[in-house]
Amino acid sequence: LPVLYGDEFIGRMDCKVHRQRRELEIKSLHFENQNFDIDTMAAAFGAALRKFRSFQQCDSVSLKRVEPKKLLRPLLSLQE
Repeated sequence: LPVLYGDEFIGRMDCKVHRQRRELEIKSLHFENQNFDIDTMAAAFGAALRKFRSFQQCDSVSLKRVEPKKLLRPLLSLQE
């Protein structure tokens, strides 16, 4: 899936919904364009992810891989 921030394409996400476990698994999250404030983008991504998770009727999200790796910590903090 494409990842947009505002009207700009910034990356892509490979995800799978496990219906029986009610889990949204993000297999891979890859950011190509990094011309953004990481904390602001992470907050916006978290809000969009919560909406997407709810739309998919999932209770949890698992994040397997993020590129670049420096974005992993801000994105993992969204799960707390």
